[in-house]
Amino acid sequence: MPVQLQAVQSFDGVTFTDLTRSQREGLPFSPWGTNPTASLDAKKQPVFYLGFEQALPQNQPLSLWFRFQISGDRDRLLTEARKQAIACSPITRTCVGEPPKSVTAATPQPPAHTPVDLPPHHSLRTIWEYFNGTNWQALVGNAIVDDTRSFTLDGTVRVTIPGTIAASVQGLVATPAYYLRCCWVSGQPDVAPVLLGIALNAVAAEQISSARSTFAIAPSTAPPADKVPIPGRVGRLSLSLAQA
Repeated sequence: MPVQLQAVQSFDGVTFTDLTRSQREGLPFSPWGTNPTASLDAKKQPVFYLGFEQALPQNQPLSLWFRFQISGDRDRLLTEARKQAIACSPITRTCVGEPPKSVTAATPQPPAHTPVDLPPHHSLRTIWEYFNGTNWQALVGNAIVDDTRSFTLDGTVRVTIPGTIAASVQGLVATPAYYLRCCWVSGQPDVAPVLLGIALNAVAAEQISSARSTFAIAPSTAPPADKVPIPGRVGRLSLSLAQA
C-alpha cells in the first residue's frame, strides 16, 4: 500500500511528545511515554499516534511491523499455549455406549507444531482507532489483527479501515495527517515499551534453511605473537577478504 508515515506522537496521559524525528532517524522511543500509568479517566489514558501522509484506502489491509527494545518470548508463549491446548483436549468416546475414554499417553495427540492462537497479555489491553473527521472509531473484528500482544512482542499489526479516514491535526504536529492511534484501555505492562522501529507493508518471514559459507585461510596467515588465541577464552575475530 503506497502510504508514508508523516507524524509519530505519544501521549502519556498528561503531555504529548513529537517522536517523528526519532522514528525517521531510527532512534528508540517510548510510544506511551517513559512512565505510563493507567487512569480511570479515559481522556488521560496513554495513546500512541501514527499520522500518514495519504488516506488509508477502505477495506485494504495495511501491515505495520513493530520492533521493541525488550520483546517477550513468543516461542515460549506459543509452546505453553500449545501444551495447555493438548492438556485440555476433551475426553473422547470410541463409539456410542462405551464409557468415556480418558486421554492417556497412548491416545493420539496433536502434533507439536499444531497452530495455536497467541494468548493475550496477562494484564494490558489496548484498542486501535482511526479518525473519521468527527469521532475516533474503534477497529474491531477482522479490521484489526494485533500480533504484538499489546506492544509486548515484536510483530505485525494489520489494519483494515472499514470507513473513510479524514485528515486532522493532533497533538504537537501542526500539519494535518491521517491518523491511527493505539489506546491503552486497561491493565499494566511489565515494563514501558520502547520502540526501535516501525516498518510499513511488512510481512513476517522465517529462514528455515541454513546459510553457510566456507573461506580458505592462506597458509601464511598467523595471529600476532601477543594475540595468540587461548582455547576456551572468548576473543575477537577481524577478517580481511580478498576477491577470488
